[in-house]
Amino acid sequence: MRGSIILILFLLVVGFFAIASEAEVTAGVGVGGVSPAIVTNQNAPEPVFVPVVDRADDPAEMLACTDQPGDCSLHSVLVKANAAGKPVVITFADHYAITLSRPLPPITQPGVSVVAAPGQEVRVNGNYLATAVFHIAASQVRLEGLRIYGAGAGYPNVLINGPSQQVTITRNIIGDDDAPEGNCGQNERAMAGIYIQSSSEVADSALAWVVGNLIECHKGDGIVVQARQVEIGRNAQGQASEAEKNVIRLNGGTAVNLGNFGGNTVCNTVMYGNAAGALALSNYENNLMYNEIRQ
Repeated sequence: MRGSIILILFLLVVGFFAIASEAEVTAGVGVGGVSPAIVTNQNAPEPVFVPVVDRADDPAEMLACTDQPGDCSLHSVLVKANAAGKPVVITFADHYAITLSRPLPPITQPGVSVVAAPGQEVRVNGNYLATAVFHIAASQVRLEGLRIYGAGAGYPNVLINGPSQQVTITRNIIGDDDAPEGNCGQNERAMAGIYIQSSSEVADSALAWVVGNLIECHKGDGIVVQARQVEIGRNAQGQASEAEKNVIRLNGGTAVNLGNFGGNTVCNTVMYGNAAGALALSNYENNLMYNEIRQ
């Protein structure tokens, strides 16, 4: 009889704790006090990075850049492209006028391209921030079809430096958002359209090709070259046709300033209306040919 009573009491105690445990789970407290509602699938795939800018603002938060609409700013896509570990082609979903609220990150991943399609208007306004609008610090980077302007005082609109090689700057309007000729009020602070330096020189490899651009309305020079092996007006295939022709005009300094650096090419380029003339150089071991220089 006594053994039966003990057995009954044991079963009652076990039943009580079982009911209490079930109540805790129902209330959202599971094993170890962790709510089942916040347990995540550790094997869920990461969101796929889609390098398409699909909004014109420049929010402070880092956006996902997936195939969902409106979740990728230019800033976010550049951050993700730098971390991709492989070449990335960045495109734009529509016509955009992007005014930066903070500096864009330097492009440090080799092979990154930022490309607007023919006929697409993509304006990137540096908003006079104390920086270049685009800073290229990697090889095989491409800027194509953009309108780039609004760098801060003492800065160029496009800066190429560091270990950069084989950079292509093509089909852009740099220094103005294509206002009527002579109306340069927006962009008179920038010290240059493109400023090119290099910490390395690779034999038989161009540092940059600058082709098919309109470069205008800078406080200083249109292009400043502080390096060797820059090709202005001739592309990677050696072509210097109408499509590769640059127009450099209405700048406060010279059209092209080569300084004391040799081994560069300036050809197939129209230069006029620059306050300090067409060319500045003290090293004559450069290729200067087939340019059109006007008053």
